[in-house]
Amino acid sequence: MISLLWELHPTRILYDASAGVVVLALHGLFLALAAKWLGDRGPSYDGRLTADPSVHIDIYALVGVVVTGFGWVKPMDIRPNDIKGRLFGIAAAALFAIAATFALGRLAMANRGTLIAITPPDLLQFAEAWLFSFTRLSDRIAGFNLLPLFALTAAHIVQPILPARLRLPTTWLSALTLALAFAIKLWVWR
Repeated sequence: MISLLWELHPTRILYDASAGVVVLALHGLFLALAAKWLGDRGPSYDGRLTADPSVHIDIYALVGVVVTGFGWVKPMDIRPNDIKGRLFGIAAAALFAIAATFALGRLAMANRGTLIAITPPDLLQFAEAWLFSFTRLSDRIAGFNLLPLFALTAAHIVQPILPARLRLPTTWLSALTLALAFAIKLWVWR
């Protein structure tokens, strides 16, 4: 537990918060785009077809990214009746967003040489540290969102088959997801 607290120094918080905001905003955009491509206009009506972080991230997700390294976007209203393929369409949209988020980190790391070439020497250490945070978070966020629970992306797959009484408001979903992220982080850091 003490080693977990040592991770939370101001520089690390700055890197993880800023990189996490970018990764989560793009993850939310990827999910909204995939849903739209498959015929669901709901995300565009809800204003989710943007990379604006304020649309995709709540305070619970931001705390989750900084403290645990896991993140998620605000739950999106993707309706099985509006999307092509219904449940399979939702699964395809969720998996596309997860795969695109993972690929984004890999692409960023593959272009590390370009970053080094164009970054002024004074900012090179900062840029490399930020890039490593960005890549690490894109990997963790993609992996974490494969779990079909709470506010995670894969939960869209099971959401339509849940009884209405088990569907919680989005604030509760995000808070439960934060508790799950803390539990996983503490289990790993025992």
